[in-house]
Amino acid sequence: MLRAVAPAIVVVSMLSASDSALAESIAISCEKETITVPEWKNPLSISYEGAENGTLAIKAEHTEFSLPASFRMHAEDGTRMIEAFAETTAVMPDLAALDGCTAAKIPADLKGDADFYNVTSMSCLGVTAASAAPVRITASVRIGILPPADVIVEMKRTYLDASAGPGGVMYVETYPANCKVDSDPK
Repeated sequence: MLRAVAPAIVVVSMLSASDSALAESIAISCEKETITVPEWKNPLSISYEGAENGTLAIKAEHTEFSLPASFRMHAEDGTRMIEAFAETTAVMPDLAALDGCTAAKIPADLKGDADFYNVTSMSCLGVTAASAAPVRITASVRIGILPPADVIVEMKRTYLDASAGPGGVMYVETYPANCKVDSDPK
């Protein structure tokens, strides 16, 4: 797992329900959209609205989407988790262009290796233009807010349209950098 700690705007209002605390609103901003694509260096903002169940919104230069999400707090150590997984639409790197760039980099002896294909696609993300309009994807986001102030964000976005690569599945994994909760009225 990668750790990300940085400037973020975070407002957390806590409600107590017996011994557990539930979020009403959490906003996180990260200095950099991901550590895996050097060209994607603009900020990323995240907001969660809700209690145990709510809505998670992600916005950055290379994507924007909202998902139904869940929030939970671990009483033992105060760790807070936000998890979201759903089909949605988002602006993504153009799939045909991403496939073309990736295929050109694959050695002949690895042309049928789907894992190698997807890992190689990461090197094409910084040079692939965005889709002209939002495309259908399955998005999953996991956010851990660990005491005292660490924030870990992992995102995976899988195209629902078939890739030209082996197995027909293309995904983009990102790990925003330097994320943190700025204010937290616990």
